[in-house]
Amino acid sequence: MPTPYGWSDANGYFTYQHACGGTTAPWGFRISSSVQSIITSTVTEQGMDWWRNYTAMSRRAPHVVSKDYQFHGTFKPVDDNDLITYGDYFYFTVRVNGNTGAGSLHVWGELHNVR
Repeated sequence: MPTPYGWSDANGYFTYQHACGGTTAPWGFRISSSVQSIITSTVTEQGMDWWRNYTAMSRRAPHVVSKDYQFHGTFKPVDDNDLITYGDYFYFTVRVNGNTGAGSLHVWGELHNVR
């Protein structure tokens, strides 16, 4: 059973799993409640871009969903010792102090699968 890992910042919470000897790596992202509180529209996700050992892989599926959606996908194929680099953009409308405007989040990072 893979160990799930997760980390957060003011923008949201990211999760990642990869079982030793496995060939997939599920991931997830949820926008933080503080950011959700200012979003007034649906959220358009570009679709996760990712690289395996510096080689571009196919973009994951885009979504247009509610602000409380659990964004998720699976990097595949991945192996032990692979270096995974990832990035995704999220676009939405916000209302802050009575003003409406465009908002966005950029989620990105790098992971090294170790055995």
